[in-house]
Amino acid sequence: MNPLDAITSLECSVVIPDAAPSGNKSIGIIDLEKDKRRFPRIACKIEAAMQYHNEFPAQYRPHTWVRVLVRDISRRSMGFWHSEAMFPLERALIVFPTGIQRLFEVRRCRRLGASSFEVGGVFGELLNDPNQISELFKISRPSEARRGSQ
Repeated sequence: MNPLDAITSLECSVVIPDAAPSGNKSIGIIDLEKDKRRFPRIACKIEAAMQYHNEFPAQYRPHTWVRVLVRDISRRSMGFWHSEAMFPLERALIVFPTGIQRLFEVRRCRRLGASSFEVGGVFGELLNDPNQISELFKISRPSEARRGSQ
């Protein structure tokens, strides 16, 4: 099974509120005048697989794979929507539709609604080749996430 089919077969319970920030952005580079980062972020709508990599002693996480919805990505970081809250310094393995895998460390998480959290963080290792990011947009399918103001 190819990575894209495997990702789309995973459970995804995310509900993206209609008023979600970045919810209706199309693919493209985020305004460089407002976003002063080392590597520019690219707004996107792609799916990825995620598996929790480590557990906090007080927070049990199953070792099953889930589907998350990537909203922006750069060589160093990404933001995505998830159906569960995550905590700063929590780690997960992210697998993109191209088969690229990266360890991800959460830096922030914000609740947007029921079953809707906006998570941001950094990769343990850069996406060194900018073509790795552009390849993500060539093979991704439109997301099937539910939208609603929950």
